[in-house]
Amino acid sequence: MIIEVNTFLEGYFIFHALRFVMGTILVILGLNIVILMYILIVKDRYYRSFSLGHNISNVVGIMEEKWRQVKKNIQSNNEKLNKKAVIDAGDMVYEIFKKIGYEGDTLGEQLKDVKSEHFLDVEKLQKSNIIRNQIIKDPMYNLDLATAQDIIKTFGEVLVEQEAIKEL
Repeated sequence: MIIEVNTFLEGYFIFHALRFVMGTILVILGLNIVILMYILIVKDRYYRSFSLGHNISNVVGIMEEKWRQVKKNIQSNNEKLNKKAVIDAGDMVYEIFKKIGYEGDTLGEQLKDVKSEHFLDVEKLQKSNIIRNQIIKDPMYNLDLATAQDIIKTFGEVLVEQEAIKEL
């Protein structure tokens, strides 16, 4: 029965035109899927954050040294050094985000593009950056040790996650 219908339809122009249109639609649909996958995989910052390899490897040693200094400053019981540690740790995150491909002149601008599925706790990261900015703008800002340590931990988690440092 199907062979008879197929043989019958082979003689009509409309059947060939319909087959051509359907084939064209399938090709266009396939191209759209390929383009969508390119956008999602290659252009997405999430992908770039996992494909850093050579981009980050040349700064890992520098980041480790900076992180040792941040840890040294936060362990001192000196508020000025704690503030410096918070600012320096934020600068490190800014540098890594820049390497990943996040655009912005400040960490705050970069954080506008960060999605919650890309990093552990974006909201906490944003709050930490707000306090960091307050420290920068107001030298008299009162920063207690617990808050400073929490901010350093938040920034450090991002750096570990991005393999810029080995451990907190």
